[in-house]
Amino acid sequence: MFFLSSIVSILTAFQQNSLDNLARTPPMGWRSWNYYACEIDQQVFEKQLDAISKRSRLVDGEATSLADLGYNSIGIDDCWQNCLSPNSYNHSFHDNNGNPLVDMERFPSLTSLAAKASSLNVMLGWYGNNCPETTGIGRGPAYCGEKGLLPENWDVAIRGDIKALKEYGFQGIKLDGCGPNNDMLGYYHELNATGHMAIIENCHYNTSFPYFSTSGELICPMHLYRISNDIKSNWDSVMSNVHQTIPYNNATPPLSQPHCWAYPDMLEVGVVGENGHSEGGLTLIEQRTHFGLWCIVSSPLTLSFDLTNDTIMDSVWDFISNKEALAVNQIYYNHPGTLLTLTPTWELWSKPIMATIKAYLLVNTGNTTSDITITFDKTPMSIRDIWNHTVVDPKGSSTFTATNLASHDSRFLQVSF
Repeated sequence: MFFLSSIVSILTAFQQNSLDNLARTPPMGWRSWNYYACEIDQQVFEKQLDAISKRSRLVDGEATSLADLGYNSIGIDDCWQNCLSPNSYNHSFHDNNGNPLVDMERFPSLTSLAAKASSLNVMLGWYGNNCPETTGIGRGPAYCGEKGLLPENWDVAIRGDIKALKEYGFQGIKLDGCGPNNDMLGYYHELNATGHMAIIENCHYNTSFPYFSTSGELICPMHLYRISNDIKSNWDSVMSNVHQTIPYNNATPPLSQPHCWAYPDMLEVGVVGENGHSEGGLTLIEQRTHFGLWCIVSSPLTLSFDLTNDTIMDSVWDFISNKEALAVNQIYYNHPGTLLTLTPTWELWSKPIMATIKAYLLVNTGNTTSDITITFDKTPMSIRDIWNHTVVDPKGSSTFTATNLASHDSRFLQVSF
């Protein structure tokens, strides 16, 4: 019997030393926005760094951290900027020379924060090109945007950002889509020219998508790219966002592939409480299904809850640490995974793992507990339940029935043919 978790270690052998070859597998980590929004400072990130690298829970009987599992990045999101600085150019968060202006009250030393991350073998990510036109309103005095930048300053600001990115020691950056600096190809080339290794997230929803040139070359000046609206902490948002991966994953060849991943936004797993985008909230069952969907479409896996909250961590640990589910996410065998069957009350998603192995995620999208039967193209030799780490006897049948599958619950299967 082939177990997906057995090849996780193989994936680490493909680390590259070129910007063009970063993110061979979907990036994994944590970013602040969904829970913290603008309520951030350096202490928040120091605590999250400690939490992501702490071996305080067990996986397969061994003390394991999130970083050990592959969640090896921490990303600062919006609200690190200082547009109230007397050096601000036209109320932007850059000065006349393009240098980014940091809110030193919130972040007294980004250099030391990046050094702490490096000491823990965790990458620190940054954020740029944000949206608001003015400072402060409803978001605190540090919240500001780039609308004040004039076109002649855009390239100067890009060079200033990249210079600071390298000097501070960031190893990734999320570029939002509503400031003026939307030249992803220019940004990518500027960063690549420095030799500094950093993963680029393109958050320009509705613009700057990858494409194939007339010669068949994939043009993808980023490592992950948003294909959806901002996610919300409710079931409809989760399902809407994952469905927006379909045209990219089903393109021929796929537009979501190693080094260039379609991204339906951060995970809302564990996002509860007063901060961030906790609209409505997801049940624990829905959170697990949400996680499984992101796994089976090869989405980057970006946690965004408070990693220091032991109660929440305990509630989600079993599935966010599930090595078999993570292996489905990280493996790429010619296709990133997609929707296979759509009905009014259930959906079946599938992803190839090897020539004779596929992963399937069966989701009850209806409002009642149901028995759901699916039919495979061939009779399985074996079926493994990924959520429960158990073997299911296929009994020589080409069908599989999920009995008493609760509303919005899922069955995650590894099927060998």
